[in-house]
Amino acid sequence: MNGSFTSVDPVGGGLIYYLPRNHPSDTTDVTAFPDDFRILTGSPFKRTYDGSAAAQAIGWNCLGAPVSATRQPYLPPYNCPNGLRAEIRFPSCWNGVNGQSSDFSSHMAYPIGGESGPCPSTHPVRLVTLFYEIMWSVDPFNKFRAQALNSTQPFVLAQGDATGYGLHGYVLCRRVSRLFSQEKNRRLTLYFFDFSDFFNGWDRSVLQEAIDTCTSDSGVIEYCKVFDLYESGHSCRKTPDVDEVVLGTLATLPGYNPVTGFGGVPITSSAGSPNAQTFNQTAAYNTSAPPLGSSATADQPRVLTSYKTWTYQDCYSDLVNGRALPNGLATKNKTVEACLDACASKNYTMCGT
Repeated sequence: MNGSFTSVDPVGGGLIYYLPRNHPSDTTDVTAFPDDFRILTGSPFKRTYDGSAAAQAIGWNCLGAPVSATRQPYLPPYNCPNGLRAEIRFPSCWNGVNGQSSDFSSHMAYPIGGESGPCPSTHPVRLVTLFYEIMWSVDPFNKFRAQALNSTQPFVLAQGDATGYGLHGYVLCRRVSRLFSQEKNRRLTLYFFDFSDFFNGWDRSVLQEAIDTCTSDSGVIEYCKVFDLYESGHSCRKTPDVDEVVLGTLATLPGYNPVTGFGGVPITSSAGSPNAQTFNQTAAYNTSAPPLGSSATADQPRVLTSYKTWTYQDCYSDLVNGRALPNGLATKNKTVEACLDACASKNYTMCGT
């Protein structure tokens, strides 16, 4: 029994919906987010269900499950053949005064009676409704369910929540989360990051124009002529802040979090270290590899200025006739160092990674 944790693969990326929900009694039109605005919904520390509007706005949709209602507020005790989807709806009624509050939530409220209900008098300004969803491929782990430490519900969130009630989201606050599962013989736990972030980079006037004019129910972004869209191949990445491997099979949950709420009994692991170091410098980039010399975790390839007898020269394209590097190499450890060591073993004088 090694008590390890294995990350569950997401299906595609997360989806964020901007929903213009309103009610005839609202005293304002649907409004764009104010500047310097923050919201928190849900709590990473919840392990029970209280039936509140906030609790109802957070849930898990077990797609393809043979049950009458596939959405529940907890991690489901059965397999989800077509994926397990986490869903969070943020409150959309603002007090109109504070862009944030000490608890990041009391300046906001949920509409009365549901997402299209009226805003309470204490929070009369109707904001656009944010709805997040992200899905994980849990079906491949179903064959291990009988071996799980909890064969009924073998998954856990990265902050240690085995119930699913601790799913939560921030707007304009940084938060990371994910999903995991457990095996009895190997005590393998499969885990999710319990997502989710929203960073408000909108020009408020542009977002307001989109809310007012882009009213198609199709959700096709190309129909909204307010935006100049980038090609789908464009991307923006950032090197990690913390020197900690968080994907794959791990000795502990990311952040050394103990598992709680699992079968009603807290479970902890003595392996690992709670003191992951932060990187002094980080970098943003829009290429396939981070900038030369950037910090990276042990499981990530990176560009090195030098390594043993190798010295970085430049990047070359190998996508040409009569390939520049005709003899391919395969290494189990896909790191720059492993590739360079493989090249050295073949007496190569130049190597691509």
